Amino acid sequence: MKNNSFPCRHTVASMLRLTVSVLLVLAVAQPSAAQRKHKVDPGSASSNACRQSVKKKVSLDYPNAQAVHANLETAVEWQENEVETFITGRGRFQRRSGTWREFEFRCIYYLRTGTVSVTDVEMGSGEGGLSGDSREIGVTLYRDPGFRGTGETFNEDRSDLRPFLIGDDQATSVKVSRGCTARLYQDLNFRGAYTEVTADIPDLRGSRVGDDSVTSIRVRCDGRGWGDVTEDSAEDQFDDDPWNYGVTLFRDADFRGTSQTFDSDERDLRGSLIGDDQTTSVRISSGCRARLYQDLDFRGSYTEVTANIANLRSARVGDDSITSLQVRCER
Repeated sequence: MKNNSFPCRHTVASMLRLTVSVLLVLAVAQPSAAQRKHKVDPGSASSNACRQSVKKKVSLDYPNAQAVHANLETAVEWQENEVETFITGRGRFQRRSGTWREFEFRCIYYLRTGTVSVTDVEMGSGEGGLSGDSREIGVTLYRDPGFRGTGETFNEDRSDLRPFLIGDDQATSVKVSRGCTARLYQDLNFRGAYTEVTADIPDLRGSRVGDDSVTSIRVRCDGRGWGDVTEDSAEDQFDDDPWNYGVTLFRDADFRGTSQTFDSDERDLRGSLIGDDQTTSVRISSGCRARLYQDLDFRGSYTEVTANIANLRSARVGDDSITSLQVRCER
């Protein structure tokens, strides 16, 4: 009996040792509670450091951003080692137009120093959307091929992309909402070579305008598109183009820089794209005339305009002085 029972005791002991070994391996492989993802404590040191780092990075990368907000209330945090804590979440900032732009962020917080050394911010393609999931109608320009990277959606003409989030000479791909078309121009004020876009283009390198070359954009979302206007005749067709019909004010001389077209009176330019005290040149469509005033509500010195003026410095109202205007068009 003694000789027969020994192997059984040996087998049981071996099985116990094996079981303990397996449990130890599982315990090591199973992430601890600290390693599992959990909601961030918005008042913690890591979330405060991440919040400040995100705001700083967005402000540096996108100077036109206002009211930057990193939403730590819905962010997720996890710790994979004794040194680093990772935080991911979403945020948004307000654009100059008053609309909001969303982004995703990722911070790496160093526990020993209490600092955030790495912050990644990925912009969405437009208001209310992330990573190309925007519901904003219009034409969206992206900095990288395949509709990736920084993106911005436009639903009206922009004669100068330099002040905008996407910037000039940056677009590499473009998405077009149904019913919209666009013309992407190499130069300011809808000049130079252009590509007419009626569908998504994942890479502009093979197009006429090329990649990293778009400086101004025209957008139409009424389903009508444009007539056949060649590059050489585009400037000559200015007066016949309904997009520009009226009185167009330009910030710079010789019809350059930021511009805006008016076909009715505007008693206060302060809230407009062109702004007040900014106009230096003016273009007039056939059949239109305008009075350009120095003060609000059509007051103060004024200049009556019936033809294009490349530089208002010699005019009675002067350049960089217009605050209101009256427009009359016979058409």
